[in-house]
Amino acid sequence: MGREPIIVGVDPGTTLAYAVFSLSGEILVLYSSKEFGLNSLIARLYSHGRPVIIGTDKKIAPHFIEKLRMKTGAKLSCPEEDIKVAEKVALSRDQITRNDHERDAYIAGLFAYKLACPRITKIKKYLAREGKEALFADVARIVLPSDFISIKMALEMLEKPTSTTPVLIRETSQEKPDLPPELTKLHGHIKRLEQENKLLYSTINDLRQEIKAFESQTKRLTAKINSFDPARKARDLLSKKEQRIIGLDTAASLLKNKAADQERTIKSMAEFIRFARDKIIIHSVPNLSKFSSVTLKKGDFLLVENPTVFSAEILETLAKDDITLIIKGRVPEPIKKKFLVLQEEDIVFKRIDGFIAVTKESLDLARKNSLLLESVINQYRAGRG
Repeated sequence: MGREPIIVGVDPGTTLAYAVFSLSGEILVLYSSKEFGLNSLIARLYSHGRPVIIGTDKKIAPHFIEKLRMKTGAKLSCPEEDIKVAEKVALSRDQITRNDHERDAYIAGLFAYKLACPRITKIKKYLAREGKEALFADVARIVLPSDFISIKMALEMLEKPTSTTPVLIRETSQEKPDLPPELTKLHGHIKRLEQENKLLYSTINDLRQEIKAFESQTKRLTAKINSFDPARKARDLLSKKEQRIIGLDTAASLLKNKAADQERTIKSMAEFIRFARDKIIIHSVPNLSKFSSVTLKKGDFLLVENPTVFSAEILETLAKDDITLIIKGRVPEPIKKKFLVLQEEDIVFKRIDGFIAVTKESLDLARKNSLLLESVINQYRAGRG
């Protein structure tokens, strides 16, 4: 069984919005953000299901929608004319939207669903006659994105599937150990990534199975075309099959790259946790101008990536809490006057986003060296005075 087929409405732009519908017409997700690129949108869509139809509210699909269609292998659904604003407002009156972008994405998905309804109903009736209602999602995933695969052909593909070699993901983390709060949060993130990767690999296997089935269909059609003077319709069918294969292959490659990236992240996090078990966990921040997500206790250490950027207010707050700073390179004079500063190069540590794990021995040695240097400088200044 693969992932649930979904219908997606998209409103591209600086603020990108998308709406996800089930094949029963239920709105599952409606979201917008300025942080979306094409790849991040595809990853989000695949976390909700398998896109089979992508809708737009424009008669001529924007370039972004075309690229999305090609990468997902979904069918493009466009209205006969651009949907007017007044119609969008009327149709979305009962749907809560945060902005016009979400409204437009909702309308695009709603129209795509309504256009697909006759075909969805036809699939359900056919499967009911055959007593194979349980295969609805699988058949819909194959039939709805295609203009040329019949329900009967889809059933044959499913009941005589091409064998595939399962892709396995190795568990890299053990059951939740006794860890400090920072590492417990990291451990939870690893488990979530591992679960998401299992779903990604399952989807990749589904895509590969579909690709092999389409390749088989394409070979048979090519042989048929070569055996007689090809009609235009036959050439069009072949072209559509080839485009579908390209789309599925692109989607599979994209998901495979995402899974590989996440495996590297999982490995890095797991290595950090193993290293950090008997170490001191220290927060790291980009600079000292502003940060609110870091909670420090009196006497804590703090690694600062760029100490040349700071605010007097932050320095005053940290100084009151007797925070020791860890810095690489030259120390700005205002920081030197208020803090005990350790040099990063004197410390043995392992880094991950937001934290470092430090050996107690190297931290003690770095503190000793810093205090010794400060004492020598003070004596020198006193001697000159």
